[in-house]
Amino acid sequence: MINLEKLRNKLVVFLENARWWPSSNREFEIVDVFRGCKGILLVLESNNQLYQLPLSPVENVPEDILKEKRFLEYDGKKWIESEYTIYYMDLMDSLEVIEKETYREIRGRVVEASPIALGTTNVVAKHKLDSGLEIVVKSYRLLPINNSEPLIITKLHSSSFKYIPKLYYSYILRLDKKIHSSFIMDYIRGVGDGGKPFSDSFKGYLEKAKGKNKSLLKSSYRLRLARKLGLIIADMHVKLNPGLSSGFFGLEEISNSDVSLWIKRIENRYKWIINRLDQLILDSSGREKNRYEFWRSVITGKKFRKILDKVKHDLDKYYMGAYKGRIHQDLHLQQMIYVPENEVFIITDFEGEPGRSDKERIVKEPLVRDLATMVTSFHYLTFTAYHEAHKHRDPHTTAARLLKYKIPVTWVWAMRHSVEMILSYSICTSRDRIGRDLFGFKKYNLMKHYHLLLPPWIVERALYEISYELSYRPHWFVIPVLGIIHSPIPYMI
Repeated sequence: MINLEKLRNKLVVFLENARWWPSSNREFEIVDVFRGCKGILLVLESNNQLYQLPLSPVENVPEDILKEKRFLEYDGKKWIESEYTIYYMDLMDSLEVIEKETYREIRGRVVEASPIALGTTNVVAKHKLDSGLEIVVKSYRLLPINNSEPLIITKLHSSSFKYIPKLYYSYILRLDKKIHSSFIMDYIRGVGDGGKPFSDSFKGYLEKAKGKNKSLLKSSYRLRLARKLGLIIADMHVKLNPGLSSGFFGLEEISNSDVSLWIKRIENRYKWIINRLDQLILDSSGREKNRYEFWRSVITGKKFRKILDKVKHDLDKYYMGAYKGRIHQDLHLQQMIYVPENEVFIITDFEGEPGRSDKERIVKEPLVRDLATMVTSFHYLTFTAYHEAHKHRDPHTTAARLLKYKIPVTWVWAMRHSVEMILSYSICTSRDRIGRDLFGFKKYNLMKHYHLLLPPWIVERALYEISYELSYRPHWFVIPVLGIIHSPIPYMI
């Protein structure tokens, strides 16, 4: 018999050390306990949100989990999150409240299990079977009303999209309604995230830029890989949007209310950014205060505000009556794994843009927004590599230096790769190639007019990134600020 009060007291300390548990959620209740083979599954409620927590007893707590204090002692045993043990699938298979969907069968038993990362908002673990097969367990802790990732992953799987990990199983928790609990998928052995080949290339570009023979610079481009990205994104969009539909997948006409919503989002983010900077200025002093004041003057300056005004004008001009559809929403190079043997990128995350409400994560948006987030990703990559190459003490120093250039070296490289990706995408999504229109632009063509159609969404995404950085890494917000001023696909104003 489980003593819920005693277990709850143990959980209080455990949850304080769990990255997936919001720091504001101090009060919670255990609403369900399901006993199974090799463990238990808890359902917790806090602030009207449900969380799942599978736990299994272990003899010895692994060192990395011990260091992060991600274990609890109860009933004379030590318990850790089941995904980090070899018992997870045994536990889930034994629970009547769990429904299992099979995509491919796995032969063998799990003999090793370990966290891939402990600092994530969901639990991600690597398991190894006695057959040698390596798999990933991705388990959701928060059980949202609307979780688009399982829908997108299963849709892409059923459409034979090649650029996601192979699926084996999904576990579905049956409460008042069915909620995806976790996925079991193939472990992708790559050389790092999707940015690594580009980052290595750009660092080589910087070295060659020091020399006199500028013709060598082109040898440091990875344009073929940029074209590959365009192809992958195009294939994803085609499969997520098989036609006109008001359902979860498919294209719909953009309405006046859609455009108004996007403009309002931009205005609200800009106001929040100014207010946040004002607070940081009040809370700081000396050099740090001067830096915040400097960048505030940039953001409130005439050029920056002129760009924002043009964004709002262009959203109405180009997108009213065009199509919106199902997109990735948070597409960037760190959401991918690069596999050099085939020179492909595998997309591993479809959770949507962090910070959005459940409702905002399922809205449809123009497909080119995913291209815009990739453009900002190229900007981030070149800035970071430049920062590391010059060994500057802080991002402000790097940003202030690049701001002085009319055409910085980072812009040239990011622009070339962004354009190559966009043109590849444009070819792969053209009416001639797929036999239908994905965009709904009345007078414009993506291949010819990408320089008009993408900038509003590049700025919209950069404002999100400024907000994100000011919330979590205030010294790094200068990167997306510079990404608006020196956008790889710039506004001509």
